[in-house]
Amino acid sequence: MNDTHGVKGEPWYGFDLDGTLAQYDGWKGIDHIGMPVYPVANMMRRMHARGLQVKIVTARVAPRENPETKPNPWWVERLTVEYPDQTPWRMELPTYTALEFIKDWCWTWLHFVPEITHQKDHLMVWMLDDRTVQIEPNTGLVLGRMPKELADYYLPSTEVRELK
Repeated sequence: MNDTHGVKGEPWYGFDLDGTLAQYDGWKGIDHIGMPVYPVANMMRRMHARGLQVKIVTARVAPRENPETKPNPWWVERLTVEYPDQTPWRMELPTYTALEFIKDWCWTWLHFVPEITHQKDHLMVWMLDDRTVQIEPNTGLVLGRMPKELADYYLPSTEVRELK
């Protein structure tokens, strides 16, 4: 078990959304989430089915001063206009934030809705993400693939120098 810094609770496993759990080919709005990356989605489903706590970790749900919203697609699909002043741009439709769109995606593709957060905590055991690189604790040894544009900044352990 990993050190939880004294925090009590159930350990959990994190999955990034865009580019890891769902295909991502550029930002297209809060209502667009790509098709599942099936090996990762199936892994998450199997872990959940075996009782492990899994969470989606995504910046899409980070607090914002003015969060983006879009009309609830369920209402838009069922809206009928009987009078000219009931056109969609004049009606106050229930709205979705990124969180609701992610929950809908989860229900459709995972068949369950895990906790969705924008941050990790001391109970997180492991995370799968397309942008992070793992490092061996307390050694500085990079275990993953370093982006080429950052390789010149990294000194392997054989070339360790003191910070000045």
